[in-house]
Amino acid sequence: MKKTTTSQAAKKTVLLLVLMLSTATFGQKSLEKEEDKIQWLIVKSFDEVWGDLNPANINKYYTPDFLLLENGEIWNNDTIKKLFKQSCAQKSTTNSNEHN
Repeated sequence: MKKTTTSQAAKKTVLLLVLMLSTATFGQKSLEKEEDKIQWLIVKSFDEVWGDLNPANINKYYTPDFLLLENGEIWNNDTIKKLFKQSCAQKSTTNSNEHN
């Protein structure tokens, strides 16, 4: 059996630390990429659903069990669609009154 010198042990320790740090850094970058994707998805969904007031995009972005907490209320997809219908009806009424 060979006796390990201090310098060999130090080299092994440094190598182990480098491997651990590079793995942690790679994992962090991967996590950041995932967070960027999630952030993009949230922004995109709110732009296309809420910005466009387009209920057709609800099913594009939100799962059937999606819940949104708004002003102390819990909204699901059906609640959101109902609000859109009310908003569109209100816009329609407002627009027709402006033209009269």
